Amino acid sequence: MLTAASLASVHNVKNLLLALRRIIEELTEKKNRVPMRVSPYLEWPTALRNGARGILITLLATFIWYVTAWPNGPMMMMYVIAASSLLSTVPSASKASMAMAIGTVLSIPATWIYHVYVLPLISGYCLLWLSLSFFLLPGIWLQFHPKYSIGAFGYAVFFAIQSLVTNEMVYDDIALTNTWMAIICGAVLLVLVFRVFLPPNHESDANAIMRSLRRSVNLLATSSSHHLPFAEQWQGDQIQKLSRL
Repeated sequence: MLTAASLASVHNVKNLLLALRRIIEELTEKKNRVPMRVSPYLEWPTALRNGARGILITLLATFIWYVTAWPNGPMMMMYVIAASSLLSTVPSASKASMAMAIGTVLSIPATWIYHVYVLPLISGYCLLWLSLSFFLLPGIWLQFHPKYSIGAFGYAVFFAIQSLVTNEMVYDDIALTNTWMAIICGAVLLVLVFRVFLPPNHESDANAIMRSLRRSVNLLATSSSHHLPFAEQWQGDQIQKLSRL
């Protein structure tokens, strides 16, 4: 005689076979295919944490600018707002903040070399284009490497901002030094806020994703054959969760 657990297992296997049959029918009958939209997986705790980080780093940058009356305070604010917004789109904003800060700070000696040894020799557009391409090439190339992409992005973008190329070219050491200091202060604030003041809670984030995965699997197992979700949409949702995990 079948027990309750055996009956539940048979029922789950039956639902699985019905789902596989429907997938095969959808793949073989093109006329029955309908456009399907896979919704993005929304991880609200991480989003709220990143939002709080953005608010905190903006307040700190504004406070420093207000207290010091620093002429380049807006440059520091521009950096921290742009960097924190970009970091909020990556899987681990805390880990990426260090890479972003390092890449940005590395753009400062590159800018110094460019201003001191290269830019005074430029006498036309072609030489300017070649010299900028040479210094930007490492950042652009490393953006295709998953490990260094965020740091390389910081290097490339903020090197272009700090180059301060104008026509006619005006060399202003004070303005350039102020820009460097603003970038360094912004990079320090970025690391402090994302890694020290509001660090990530990996255990809580992983548990939330695992609970969501369990709910999805349980709902699929208990759904009747007439109310099964679209296979592609369900799989797409779970793949997003696994990638985040």
